[in-house]
Amino acid sequence: MSNIEHEPTDETRGKVIGFSCAGFNQTQIADYLKIDDKTLRKYYRYELDHAKMEKTMALADSLYKDALEGDKDDRQFWLKCQAKWSYAKPEEDKKTVTDTLLEKLIDKL
Repeated sequence: MSNIEHEPTDETRGKVIGFSCAGFNQTQIADYLKIDDKTLRKYYRYELDHAKMEKTMALADSLYKDALEGDKDDRQFWLKCQAKWSYAKPEEDKKTVTDTLLEKLIDKL
């Protein structure tokens, strides 16, 4: 790329975080910044290693807060993912199509 020394800025750090979280690979990010892959890793190692984890944590915090404040869907999602929670259908709802057809036939006899 260029022989000019790269100087990271808050703006370029933000771009690296955004691209990394969006799933772009290091070559794509480096190309966008017009720097070499090695330069990207040299100056943005922390962002590359931690961006997705930090963004996921911020989202989880927001979801957890919403769940605590009473959002029904967020509570259910949290419980399903974190507490292995699931809906247990009552036994009468677990009838199969065959069971229903058999009952209709028996009623007709």
